[in-house]
Amino acid sequence: MRRISISVSGVSLVFPKQNFGLASLFKKIVTIFRRRDQSEDFEALKGIDFEVLEGEVVGIIGRNGAGKSTLLRIMAGIYPPETGAVRVRGKISLLASVGVGFNKELTGRENIYLYGSIIGITRELINQKMNEIITFSQLEEFIDSPIKTYSSGMRARLGFSVAANLDTDILLIDEVFGVGDTSFRERSKTKIFQMVKEANRTVVIVTHNSGILTQLCDRVLIIDGGEVVASGLPEDMIENYEKIVADGKGPSRKANSVNSVIGAASIQRANRMIQRGQFNEAKVLLDANLSKSTTKESARYLLGILYHTQGDSLTACKQWHHLDLSKIELPPKRNPGF
Repeated sequence: MRRISISVSGVSLVFPKQNFGLASLFKKIVTIFRRRDQSEDFEALKGIDFEVLEGEVVGIIGRNGAGKSTLLRIMAGIYPPETGAVRVRGKISLLASVGVGFNKELTGRENIYLYGSIIGITRELINQKMNEIITFSQLEEFIDSPIKTYSSGMRARLGFSVAANLDTDILLIDEVFGVGDTSFRERSKTKIFQMVKEANRTVVIVTHNSGILTQLCDRVLIIDGGEVVASGLPEDMIENYEKIVADGKGPSRKANSVNSVIGAASIQRANRMIQRGQFNEAKVLLDANLSKSTTKESARYLLGILYHTQGDSLTACKQWHHLDLSKIELPPKRNPGF
């Protein structure tokens, strides 16, 4: 059975809404003497729970501002969560905002050492990979010129070429598939595919590219409004996400979010998750389905299997004790063990 590489438990994060100027300075002075108004805060993440198994590739999709990149930065240890905790097994690295931290007065070669140190690559490894980094970036002619003479595309290519040599157990990737021109984007995409597939690496990817999600990911989470609203197979989640986008901010968007976690399809997803050992995500779906009369018995049955698989036979028997077997729509796909 595969071990858990990443455990995100009850993670929330609040950002204060701030304006700058004399008015805001006066407001800050006033708030020293009274309790802070919670309505002035923006809740970026709200009680996020999920696990990623060793060697698993998980995609995260959601609209701009949904909280995807914020979540990755909490997982990477850049932001501390307001509540909850993130636990990781192994060395973790974030591949995002490639080229941030370059010094414009230094040459491309000197910035390779600088940027490598920022993202956690040792100087020894950079020395070993220097020629490979320069060749991949296609900047041989300019590598010893000050980076202030580079275009934004050239800087991004150099940053990605350094970051693509990360030596890590857990890789977090945040929207880095649009770097450089068309030719370089294809090469960078191939490189990321290689990084994802090699050495049984655990990977979490944030992207809007549905092709990458279906090609690389074992499953996908949808984040909307700072919450995980659905989790399942890439094809199912892409379809659900497209509905959310199409509905905009109206009531139907909320209905689609609910339907993605309640109903026969979510029962089937929970069943597959149990078989893959994704117990926390399966339990979220099954607990949600206990509230619906048409799926309650199937959810209770699978919860029993989930607890029994985890070695908690007493809780499993409690789930099965009041079952109405005539209402179970889902045939069992694995033997509960008796």
